[in-house]
Amino acid sequence: MTPFIKTIPSTPAAATLLLQNALQWYHTLQQEKAVNKNSLHSTEESLYTFRLALDELLTNALDHGNCGNPSAAVTVRIEYREGKILISVHDEGAGFHAADLPDPRCEENRFSRHGRGLYILNALGDVRWDGERGCVRVEL
Repeated sequence: MTPFIKTIPSTPAAATLLLQNALQWYHTLQQEKAVNKNSLHSTEESLYTFRLALDELLTNALDHGNCGNPSAAVTVRIEYREGKILISVHDEGAGFHAADLPDPRCEENRFSRHGRGLYILNALGDVRWDGERGCVRVEL
């Protein structure tokens, strides 16, 4: 199946539209897999996992990577390869080092308004990031 690739401005409206288009891509993938009798284990849980991962990645790119700057761009690439869905999100931020982020499970961070996104992503799939170039990849 053709990869989903889209570049958007860093606005909530653009992110919402991208999410809707990505969900359509996901449904098309599920239909193709069913026709080919090569099940991707399409369940409500897998749809929820896909949507949650993409939503977290977009939120992080808009709010943290591009700091809410609507003129900064976010590029999303989603592909299906070797039985896995790969999601890559690039923003224009300076990047980050995950080791520098506070652990959201620690007492002092439990009620923080931020800091759980990467923790959630790590629970959903295999996460890799380029700390210097504002790119996060998740394999589901």
